[in-house]
Amino acid sequence: MSLLKYVMGVAVAISLTACGGGGGNASTPSTPDLIPLIVSAPSTVTVETGASTSYIVSGGQTPYRAVSGNSSIAQVAINKDNGLTVMGLVAGTSTVQVRDALSALVEITVNVSAGPAVALYTTTPNPLSMAPSTTQKFGIGGGVPPYTVTSDNVSVATVLVSDSVLTVTAATVGTANLKITDISGTSISTAINVVSSGVPLSISPTSASVYVDNTLDVMIVGGTPPYRIGGTIPAFMTAVFDNANPSRLIITSVLTGGPFELNIFDSQNSTVKFELTIIAGQPTIRLSPSILKVSELDTKPITLTIFGAAAGTLHAFSSDLALFTVAVGEDNKTITVNTGSKGNRCITNDATGTGTGTSDYVIPVTISVVDSTRALATSVITITNSVGACP
Repeated sequence: MSLLKYVMGVAVAISLTACGGGGGNASTPSTPDLIPLIVSAPSTVTVETGASTSYIVSGGQTPYRAVSGNSSIAQVAINKDNGLTVMGLVAGTSTVQVRDALSALVEITVNVSAGPAVALYTTTPNPLSMAPSTTQKFGIGGGVPPYTVTSDNVSVATVLVSDSVLTVTAATVGTANLKITDISGTSISTAINVVSSGVPLSISPTSASVYVDNTLDVMIVGGTPPYRIGGTIPAFMTAVFDNANPSRLIITSVLTGGPFELNIFDSQNSTVKFELTIIAGQPTIRLSPSILKVSELDTKPITLTIFGAAAGTLHAFSSDLALFTVAVGEDNKTITVNTGSKGNRCITNDATGTGTGTSDYVIPVTISVVDSTRALATSVITITNSVGACP
C-alpha cells in the first residue's frame, strides 16, 4: 500500500509541473490581476483624408505599439501619454493592430473617406488694409488647384501665388482689387486698401516655445516701418531682421530659459510685446516652434520648421481643418499653416456664435507631421479670443 501511495504522489507532482502550477501557459506568465488591453476606439473608424483622430490605449502591459496594415492609406502612432492617433492619407481601408508588451491584440478597421469638396477660399481679409512698402502672405485653398492671382492696379499692389501661398506687396497709397481664380474658372475677389496709417502694429505669433538652437520666425504687420527691437536682449540669444524681408524677425537661442519678453517698435514708437520660452531637448523629429499662441484676428500663414525627419515623404495633419489647413514645403523642411475651411480663425464661448466671448477662452489646435519611419512630431497652436467682433 505504501508503494502505491508513493507512485500516485509522484504522478500528481509531475502532472502539476506540466500544467505550470495550474495557471497561465508555457509562453506567457500568468497575470491574473492584469486588466485586458483596451482601446477607446470603436471597431470601425472613419476619418477623412488629411484629418486625424485620437483615442486612449489602456490596460494590458505597457509599452504599447500600433501598426497600420496599409500605411499608404492610414498612418498610426502611439504618443508618450498612450494616445493612439489615426491619420487618413488617401481614400481606402486599412486594418490597425494595437498590441501591448505581452502581444495582446486589438484590431480596428479604418475607413479613410475622400471628404467633402471645399469651395475656393482665401485667408486674406476682405478688405485687406496694408501700409506702403510692406508684404503679407496668405493661404489659398479649396476649389480646383492650381490657382492664378491678378491685381487690377499693380502700381498700388502686386500679387503672386506659389502653390497655395499668396503674396501681396503694397507699393503706394491707393486701392486695388485682388482676383483669385482656380483652374475650373471659379473666382473670388478681395479689395486691397493701401493706406499711410491706420494699420495697427501686430506680430504673429505673439508668444512661442522653441527648442534650444532652433530658429523662430516672427512676422510683423502694420505700423510704420522700419521696425526695431527695444530693451536688452540676453547675450545667449540673437534677434535680427531679415535683410530680404524687414518684416521678418529671426530669433535663435543657445541656452534654455524664459519666458523672455521682447519689445518690437515701429518708426512711430508703437510697440508690441513678444514672449519667448526656450526649452531643452532634441527629439528625433520635431517641429519648431512646438508651442505658440495667435489671436483669432490673425489670419497670416504660420511657418513651422521640421527638424530630424527621415528621408522620404512627409505627411502633415491638422486636428481642426476648419481652423487650420497644413501643407509640407517642397524641400520637406517646413510646414505652412493656413486658415482653414471656415475662412477665419474666430472662436466663441457664448451662445451668439459671432466670435465674442471671454478673454480667457482659447482653442488649441495640434499640427502633426509623420516621416517615412512613422515617427511623429507635433506643434500646438493656441488661438486666443479677442473679446470683440470677429469676422
